[in-house]
Amino acid sequence: MDTLKSVHRSKNNEKLAHEWSLFKILNAFAVELISVTDERELVWYVAREVVGKLGYVDCVIYLVDPDQPVLKQAAAIGEKNPQGNEIANLLEIPIGKGITGKVAKSQKPIIVGDLQKNKNYIPDLVAARSEICVPLIAGDQIIGVIDCEDPRYHHFDAYHLESLTSVAALTSAKLEIIRQSRVLSESERRHQIVFNSSLDGIMSIDTTGVIIECNPAAETMFGVNSRDIIGKTLIETIVPPELREKHCKGFQRFIDSGKNIASGVRMETLGVRADGDRFPLEITVTPYSIDGRKYLTGFLRDLSDVKKAEKIERASRETERRFSAFIEHLPSAFLIKDLDGHYLHVNSLWQRWFNPKGLDITGKTAFDILPPIQAADATRQDRLAAAQKKTFEKEVDITLANGKFKTLLLQKFPILDEEGVVVAIGGVSTDISIRKKMEEELRNALSEAKQASYAKSVFLSTMSHELRTPLNAILGFGEMLCGQYYGELGDKHYLEYARNIHSSGQHLLTLIEDVLDISSIELGVRDLANRSISLGDILEECINSIRIKAQKGGIHLTFETPQVLPKIFADNRAIKQIFLNLLTNSLKYCDAGDTVSISVYQQDERILVKISDTGVGIEEEFLSTLTEPFVRGHDGFLTAHEGVGLGLSIVKSLVEAHLGSLNIESEVGKGTTVTVALPL
Repeated sequence: MDTLKSVHRSKNNEKLAHEWSLFKILNAFAVELISVTDERELVWYVAREVVGKLGYVDCVIYLVDPDQPVLKQAAAIGEKNPQGNEIANLLEIPIGKGITGKVAKSQKPIIVGDLQKNKNYIPDLVAARSEICVPLIAGDQIIGVIDCEDPRYHHFDAYHLESLTSVAALTSAKLEIIRQSRVLSESERRHQIVFNSSLDGIMSIDTTGVIIECNPAAETMFGVNSRDIIGKTLIETIVPPELREKHCKGFQRFIDSGKNIASGVRMETLGVRADGDRFPLEITVTPYSIDGRKYLTGFLRDLSDVKKAEKIERASRETERRFSAFIEHLPSAFLIKDLDGHYLHVNSLWQRWFNPKGLDITGKTAFDILPPIQAADATRQDRLAAAQKKTFEKEVDITLANGKFKTLLLQKFPILDEEGVVVAIGGVSTDISIRKKMEEELRNALSEAKQASYAKSVFLSTMSHELRTPLNAILGFGEMLCGQYYGELGDKHYLEYARNIHSSGQHLLTLIEDVLDISSIELGVRDLANRSISLGDILEECINSIRIKAQKGGIHLTFETPQVLPKIFADNRAIKQIFLNLLTNSLKYCDAGDTVSISVYQQDERILVKISDTGVGIEEEFLSTLTEPFVRGHDGFLTAHEGVGLGLSIVKSLVEAHLGSLNIESEVGKGTTVTVALPL
């Protein structure tokens, strides 16, 4: 009995010693695990400890592949791989296959005493006789297995199961910690990457409103450096002074109640940059707590470009609306087609003219709407406008869909994109029926007017010739009476009357000569005898002709001409008539003390003669019609001057007959300047 008790105590002592040894090994193992931070380092450390400290011959650790349902060898220590951290024969075992796969699927440990009798055994490089496998479990998820083999049959017992299960539990816990730490670290890195690369500004503040973080986008947005603003309040940093009181009250209400800032709601306000520039700002606020402390993170977006884009879009819509209204109210039919001839847009007038039934024109071409001949003609115009990249115009007489006949001005033009490529064709059809009728009436009226003018010129010419015959007799007899060729007339009044008759006859002859001149010019029967003449000599002659009259009127004459003046090819009589008329006109409207200046100079291939006076001048309203026949440039007392208003008309006609030009400038009270330009 004592012997049995002694044996029993011996076994208990042995068991206690064994458990104490296992406890110390596992305790040391757990302590060492604390410093391991890498998953690969961990599995190799565990495999070595199982073999080196727990007395196993072999230890292989499999981990579940996160992307597929297989176990992959992560570490292997034993005869196959006594040293180093590389596996000689890397195995992948599907979950559910083999002993390790079965354990992974069932999440229960297993001891196999005779592997040769187990059909699930998958042999490795060195054949074994027995095997023990325990799962690595985190929570309720299988993350791997620890598998040990031995060359002896039925080697593994409860001790091995207890020790290996304990190691598996510690290993699983450490693996989960490493993985969670890695996930957390990766999450923090992703957060930092997003934080730094976000296009939106991000700022976080604490319950006192102090900025605790600021990303680069926010720095750029507000023109600040995070080093300079972290530790300062948000309100004094990015809120305009005029809004700070309002923001302070709102922030305080949130701190007091936590209910006045809606998480995730976008709010628009004004922000202020470091340089004082205000800009529209959108803020999305997210309140949160960490360890009982409240924080706010604001996601900030500069709306300047958005507001500009909205303004441009509104302006674009307004422009489009105005354009549509303009097109719709055009007094012309309007259309736009694509390059294949399909209608894209037409206005209501086009519909009334060409599509009164209101058929859907979507996808339709001219051949679906218009008569064949009109459609073919319209298509040719479209292609011509597109090919030449310019507006094509054509007047056509057509019958509209309602049967009315109209004359239309068709205009087709290319619509180009920003690169100058034709993308569509526009068309405008304008009703010009009334205009064409008016043009016809105008042509008829002009023809009748020309005929009347011709008849008038013929009449004036004929009458002038008829009047000259008796007038010459009157002048002849008047001259005889004035000369008293046949004796004295008697009373002195008779001689005075005779002189008046002769003077009036000469004046009337001058008027008739003017009428004859203008009639000849209008009838085109006056021929110019052009030859090389000296303009200076003609001007000297004209000035001498009026010099006595100027002296009697107290008017000064000046004449300025270059020493050498080229000759001109012109009609001597016509040139003399031009300048005698102009000089006489100047004297006519000058008073005593005024000056008439004549200057001549060459300009390029022309000779310019400028006649200026300091007389009464001509009102601006008369200048445009001054050279028309029977028009005079003055009203009031000035109409008492001689002439019927043909002088300047004759001058203009003669100047233009010499391919020259006439220009008149005048100002009332300052005088008139007439410039005649004649070609060399």
